[in-house]
Amino acid sequence: MDLRGVSVAKMVTDLEISKSLISKYLSGKVEPRQDRFDQIARYFNVSHGWLMGYDCEMYSSDIKSQIIKLIETLNTDQLLQLYDFIKQLTEEKK
Repeated sequence: MDLRGVSVAKMVTDLEISKSLISKYLSGKVEPRQDRFDQIARYFNVSHGWLMGYDCEMYSSDIKSQIIKLIETLNTDQLLQLYDFIKQLTEEKK
């Protein structure tokens, strides 16, 4: 939630899950049902394994296909802006 900047209140609204149930998930008192777990993983675009705490890729392969679909909708100017943005991000990591 912190990585995405999502509050409990936003999750309550977006996922239609009660605040108390989200609190129980976060505290570890209750584990989500499989369908709810899938919903939460899709909501945050993370892999199931990562969400469960395993040492694996954070992002699901689905997010890669979503990014590609979005990129395919961009015009030339938007692609150049995206390129400059990505280049700047990668230079900051060096």
